[in-house]
Amino acid sequence: MVQAENAIDMVYFGNPIFDMSVNDEERALMTKHGLDLGVATLATPEQMCLYDEIWAREDKTTSPGGSALNSARAQKFASASGSVAYFGCVGNDDKGRAMTEATTAAGVVSKLEVTEEEPTGTCGCIIVGKERTLVANIAAAKKFSMAYLQANMVRIFLQYLISIANFLFNF
Repeated sequence: MVQAENAIDMVYFGNPIFDMSVNDEERALMTKHGLDLGVATLATPEQMCLYDEIWAREDKTTSPGGSALNSARAQKFASASGSVAYFGCVGNDDKGRAMTEATTAAGVVSKLEVTEEEPTGTCGCIIVGKERTLVANIAAAKKFSMAYLQANMVRIFLQYLISIANFLFNF
């Protein structure tokens, strides 16, 4: 039987967004950054400092996010024996390193390109009571390059061929 070291069963591509949530019952962040309760929006240039404010808070909760990464983490959770990889782009910053660590801790093989051009994509979730206000910044996620994909496609294609060979030889 043909074996592949670290064979990958499923590959996801997407925009990694580092989710950071905080409670704001006094609405201090909401007021300071001109946010409306219960909406989802892209951050304006004036709101970019919101992410560092949330990051600095001890009461924050964080999670690697973005729809494709959430799907990859869910698949890995549902099928612990399968190998799942995720491709995207993060900034060379603390949030990007935290995203990579959390993704790896969830059992997903992180294939994250790192860019110096933008910070890691983030989504601030401001919680007031039962309402959530989301403020997103795609940032580094939009910098995923074809060169990085092409450099990694050979490995993905070889693992695909090995999985086909395994199927045929075990048929």
